Amino acid sequence: MLSCSTVYNLLISQIRADGRGLALSPDEFNRFAPVVNERLYSKYLETFETNTDTIGALAGFKVIGSTVALTTGVGSLPSNYYQLIGKPRTVDSDGVTRRVELVSFLEVDERLDDYLTQPSTTYPCAVLAGLDASENVKIRVYPTTITSVDVDYLKSATTPFLDYYVNDTTKVITHMAASSTVSVPTGSTYRTGTAGGGAGIVSQTVNFEWSDSDLALIIAMFCSMIGLAIPDTDMITVATADEIKNE
Repeated sequence: MLSCSTVYNLLISQIRADGRGLALSPDEFNRFAPVVNERLYSKYLETFETNTDTIGALAGFKVIGSTVALTTGVGSLPSNYYQLIGKPRTVDSDGVTRRVELVSFLEVDERLDDYLTQPSTTYPCAVLAGLDASENVKIRVYPTTITSVDVDYLKSATTPFLDYYVNDTTKVITHMAASSTVSVPTGSTYRTGTAGGGAGIVSQTVNFEWSDSDLALIIAMFCSMIGLAIPDTDMITVATADEIKNE
């Protein structure tokens, strides 16, 4: 897991900011981070398992054999669901595992209209459609007598966030480690404006789920976005070249 602090400090060095990071504040970093996170995920998804070199690119995001309960054929995929990989599975009354074919709404309608092609427990099918009250994607399985399916999927990447406090006099920024409880010292101010010297604050830092090998590409993507925001055409040119080199 790649810490936000590592990414931020390297990014500051890359864009030649001063040692206190005033050219790119942690708040600005936190605005860019979710976009970079999604861009990197989408880039790996473009070539996901298209060859032996890309099989492991998203290995840490694979969830295998998650059971989805169904009510009259309808169930909700997990809250961290991003994309299905492979076909859902169900076990029929004889204990045989059956693959559930994912189809379009048009195709399932055509199958339901024809007695010879109607879905059965031997040849089930499913569509992805709709959201539940928690905005989780729904899966609709046919026939509706099936009570559960097991799915393999890619989970979404957690949104990175860097928490911190600032010394009121020197303006030096101190990063707060993930899952830590930090006593902000007197004379410093927490990110939200709370003065230091009180009770410990639970850090809200969430690190990137990517590995060290992804760091160069992450920095290139950040520089590309920062160059657009400043704007800085030289930074964009260099960042684009670095991104291509590190793909």
